[in-house]
Amino acid sequence: MKKIIVSIILLFIFFTVNAQLSVGPRLGINNSMANFSASDIKVDPVVPGFYGGAFANYQFAKNFAAEVELFYSGEGTKYKIKGSPTVYKVNLGYFNVPLLVQFKTSGGFYLETGPQMGFLLSANETDNGITESIKDDISPSKFSWCFGLGKQFAKKLGIDIRYAAGFSDINKNSVSGGTIKDNVLSLGLSYAFHVGR
Repeated sequence: MKKIIVSIILLFIFFTVNAQLSVGPRLGINNSMANFSASDIKVDPVVPGFYGGAFANYQFAKNFAAEVELFYSGEGTKYKIKGSPTVYKVNLGYFNVPLLVQFKTSGGFYLETGPQMGFLLSANETDNGITESIKDDISPSKFSWCFGLGKQFAKKLGIDIRYAAGFSDINKNSVSGGTIKDNVLSLGLSYAFHVGR
C-alpha cells in the first residue's frame, strides 16, 4: 500500500508543476451511511465526520477539467442488533484519492464524477464505553464512485456537495454483519490558487 500512496503523491506533484493548474485546500463535513447486508442490524442514518486535504485541478478544455485530490476522511457508522439495547459505534479513518472529471459552465457551476480509492488508516469500535481496534476486520482499501455538484465564486472560493457510493465490501471477514458497503455524503469548501495564469 505504501508504494501505491507514494505513486499517487508523485502524480499529485506532477500535476502541481503544470502551468495550467489550480491548487489549494479542500475541507468539509460528511455523513457516512453504511449498508449492512444482514437484516438483523439497524443502522443509524446520521453519522457525522469531517475531512480535509488538498486538490489539483487542470482545465484541459473550455468546459472540462480533471481533478485529483488527497485528503483524510473520518467516517464510520452506528448500529445495533435488533432486540439488543447495545449501540456499537465504529470510527474509520481513510486516506482518500478521487480522480474526477468536471463539466464546468461559464457561471461557475460544475458537475463532477469519477472513481475514488480509499486506504484505511484506523478502525475502532466502541460499545458499553469500551473502545478496541478492529483494523484487522476491515478491508485495507475500498473503491467508491463519486458524483458531485459545485459552484466556484470568482474562480477562487468553491462550495460543493458530493456523494461517494461504496462498491466494495469493507468487512474483511464478512461474517458478523455480512457485507458492508460504506456510502458517504459530503459538503465541502475549497479555495483555488491559480498557477501560471
